[in-house]
Amino acid sequence: MSYVKPPNISTTLDVKKCREEVIGTARRLLKEKVETIVLGCTGFSTAGIAHLIQEELGVPVVDPLVATGTLMYHELIRLYVLREVFR
Repeated sequence: MSYVKPPNISTTLDVKKCREEVIGTARRLLKEKVETIVLGCTGFSTAGIAHLIQEELGVPVVDPLVATGTLMYHELIRLYVLREVFR
């Protein structure tokens, strides 16, 4: 496991302007033998960075908004099933 913050990134607007820095940071992570990149800020989602990193570097990338939405979807299904079981 490794943590790296791309240089020159302070806000979501920076992510859009500094895409090459973000991809370069992802490349550095791959040199550390990471198998998956998990983005830690929703600003990366807004800028569509996950798809760019995946396409350019061929590594799985977890987008924080997609991960949250998926988790909520499964949690709602679980709660619905529990409600039906305990009726």
